[in-house]
Amino acid sequence: ERKENTIQFAHELLISGSELGCVFVVGFAIVLPIAKFILLVVGGILRHSRSSGKRSCARKSVMFVQRISKWASPDMFAYILLTYLIRGLNKPPILIGLMDLDIGFTCFATFCVASTISSLGVRAPTKGEVGMDDGEPKTGFGFKPLPALVCTVVVCIVFVVMLVLGITRPCMALRLDMDLLFQSGKVDISLKPLVEAMHIQELAADDVTLWNCTKQLFEWIRPDAEDNREHWEVNSAVAFFLLSVLVIAFTVLDMLVLLMAAVFMQVTRRRPPVLLEVAMFLRKLSMLDVCVTGVFIIILAGRIYRANGVIVRFQEGWLYLLIAELCHYIAYWAVTLTGRFAGLRDARRDSFREAPPSDSSSSDGGSEGEEDR
Repeated sequence: ERKENTIQFAHELLISGSELGCVFVVGFAIVLPIAKFILLVVGGILRHSRSSGKRSCARKSVMFVQRISKWASPDMFAYILLTYLIRGLNKPPILIGLMDLDIGFTCFATFCVASTISSLGVRAPTKGEVGMDDGEPKTGFGFKPLPALVCTVVVCIVFVVMLVLGITRPCMALRLDMDLLFQSGKVDISLKPLVEAMHIQELAADDVTLWNCTKQLFEWIRPDAEDNREHWEVNSAVAFFLLSVLVIAFTVLDMLVLLMAAVFMQVTRRRPPVLLEVAMFLRKLSMLDVCVTGVFIIILAGRIYRANGVIVRFQEGWLYLLIAELCHYIAYWAVTLTGRFAGLRDARRDSFREAPPSDSSSSDGGSEGEEDR
């Protein structure tokens, strides 16, 4: 039995020659959270300054934290997918593949999700508070409503196709190269006929799809005597929530909200403030892009096992997921830029401006008219 934390894993990456993997692991899991904390403290202190420049710095600090907050999470998805990959090798009595997510994962996942949500609750100083113009958005770079709608519809169609392919096709694969083991001397060459007869190389082949991983995590939650699981697995429940809700559901929901916003702007020629705010909130919580980065980290980290004959590589599903997330980004920027800078009026403000006169004013106006006559 072997237990390993993030720092030990990063150190192993470093000494094994995977410096880039070590940089990504340390950067996302350690450096980024520290930077978020420092920026929030700076923003909290400077927001009460009398200097407009310092208040502007506080605004930028808070908004930057809100943008990067979820990017402390790629390692979290890397551990989830790696657990599924290793457990997939459990084919006794020939192969034993056991891996469990421990209390460290629980704490880290709770921190990532809680810090991402809480950062959105930190109010950044408004433009008016820092001395900037807070009036109606000026016409600038941005689509008109019709081109924005066409662009959004097209990328939504591509997004759906790519997402379905991405979650149902393997995004990464593990293969066992016995020739590397024989060449390195870790397995005696005299055992080659026995290894080939047992088909170990075929048994060790394993592919990872997000759909199968999500289903398997759900099955791992409950105890199973046949699989030697005597207790409920809280970490499997946490991992299932992260993949099913934050990675898949929130990303799809955000695309639906963006499509609704594009239709609203084309029909009413007004800016939908509520829909844009919801889209911004969902984009900062949807983690398909973070999950794609997590797969990339696993591939980098997997190089340390190459000497042992274990090869981890990309599969086509990863490319489909990457394209789907690019479509998500394009739709978001097309809709939000149109809403902010295409000269559209605010539907919420116009509703107040166009409110009908009250009955009292109508009656007063009528009585005054009678007196004039």
